[in-house]
Amino acid sequence: MTSQRYELLAPVIKALAHPLRIELVELLKEGPRNVSNLSKSSDSEISIVSRHLSILERAGIVEKQPQGKEVFYHLITPCVNRFLCCVEQVLKQHTNTQVKKIDCLCSKK
Repeated sequence: MTSQRYELLAPVIKALAHPLRIELVELLKEGPRNVSNLSKSSDSEISIVSRHLSILERAGIVEKQPQGKEVFYHLITPCVNRFLCCVEQVLKQHTNTQVKKIDCLCSKK
């Protein structure tokens, strides 16, 4: 890989480097949801959820679709869940203590 390719990959990976964004990706793997639903499910304010969805959208991970008066978001790259599963495997190998702190992402498919 060239350094240019690494520079293209980094923003996508960086977009996932926040606990709320990871949670939003997890919620969206179940299907499209609007901001209000995501806000309630994540116990976060709508403005904060919107900001994080924008970051995921710019990274090409989610896409918004207007439906009437509402806007729904969906994963356009569901393979990101495999990446999160891989990260979980790293944690398992690194320390069992860390894995106990998180839900098993891989088993929620």
